[in-house]
Amino acid sequence: MYFILLSIAQFFYFTSAIPSDCLNGIEEAISKFVFAGEVGPPSQTVCQTKEAISKFVFAEPPYQSLCQNNLSLFSMWAAAKVYCTEKEISAGEEWARGSCTGVGFDLRVSYAALLPNLTDEAIAALPVVDFADTLDITHVWNTSVLISEALYDTGKRTVVVLNDSVNKIHKKYGWGVYGFWGGILLIGIINRLVNFLLSMRNSKVSDQQRAIEAQSARRSHSTVFSKTYRWFQANLILPPAIGTHHQRHVFGFTIPTRIVTLIIIAYYIWSIIICSVSYDVFYPNFYYNDYSQGWHYVAGRTGTLSYANLPVMWIFAGRNNIFLWATGWDFSTFNTFHRHIGIVATVQAIVHAVACTVEELADLEYWDDWKEQYWYMGAVESLITMSLILVFSSPFLRQRSYELFLVLHIALALVTLIGLFFHTKIFNGEFEPYLYPIVAIWCFDRLLRLL
Repeated sequence: MYFILLSIAQFFYFTSAIPSDCLNGIEEAISKFVFAGEVGPPSQTVCQTKEAISKFVFAEPPYQSLCQNNLSLFSMWAAAKVYCTEKEISAGEEWARGSCTGVGFDLRVSYAALLPNLTDEAIAALPVVDFADTLDITHVWNTSVLISEALYDTGKRTVVVLNDSVNKIHKKYGWGVYGFWGGILLIGIINRLVNFLLSMRNSKVSDQQRAIEAQSARRSHSTVFSKTYRWFQANLILPPAIGTHHQRHVFGFTIPTRIVTLIIIAYYIWSIIICSVSYDVFYPNFYYNDYSQGWHYVAGRTGTLSYANLPVMWIFAGRNNIFLWATGWDFSTFNTFHRHIGIVATVQAIVHAVACTVEELADLEYWDDWKEQYWYMGAVESLITMSLILVFSSPFLRQRSYELFLVLHIALALVTLIGLFFHTKIFNGEFEPYLYPIVAIWCFDRLLRLL
């Protein structure tokens, strides 16, 4: 089972660059250099005369430098000519224009406009810079530069890995949550449909025909099927996980059937795998140091997966659930799934909070983060309310005061949901597709209970 799930996990992982990433990576490398802030015609960046250099009197902010500084632009387009294809340059220029417009600047000079000056001789005359040159942030460069191939690779890899981890890989593993539980529900639906069709068929067969078919079946190869089916029923589907009686209580917990237990164990294994694989941690990296980088990716993965688990958890929580009818399973089975998905989501949220804390402590920004709404709302929802839900969902409280448990469960779930909206508000709706289905499921369930 482990190796099957691992193979599926590796199938989801890929690092894919898009055409604009070539120039994006170059810009990321160029942004680490402080260029003198001369504002003049682009041709002066090529001449590099003493008169021109004498006009470089201030260093511009990074965004303005990338969009309008002649030295920076010449460095960018020179590297683009050396390392990018025409298709990548075209896509990158379109991306750069959009980026500059987004921060209130225009891209001052296009690749085509500067191309006549980008001769082999001019590029060869540029000083070649490497990652070590980016470490001196006080140095102001009075000339354009050519980033080395190693520095270009670092810039591009930084951009590609970040974009993949944020926009692709984390979310793909989130779909792995839905794939797992969707597959379980589909099996249950198919099983009920097959049983329904067989019962319909049997109801139309006379007793005499049934006796003849039964005798024929005993002589035929269908005996293998019947033996296999009976074995699964007797050893996997019907028996309890522990002991000989269903709904048996051990330390206050109800023991489910063996097949339900196996599904839960498989989901714990699957959750560990999709939280643990497909991290591309490397140094040098322009965004993160070698210590905080891994923590950042773990925080992103576990946070996304915790969100992804929530709609499924809510689906299994409701009594007015179409899947109860479609699968024919009882509510206790759904409630068992609900509890264990909640445990997984809460543990992932706690790991997310711990990883974020370690990362921010490493960057010396931890105490300043508490001034930010997303931070303290995240701490409330992950470390307090979700954890309290687990504590107050203990069998001890449920069995002694179910009404109190229910009130606390609903109240804390509501606070958690509100906190989650505020926690990821800074991402401009990127995580709301995980949350609005919860609102819809909850409202639908409450409405049906009132009718």
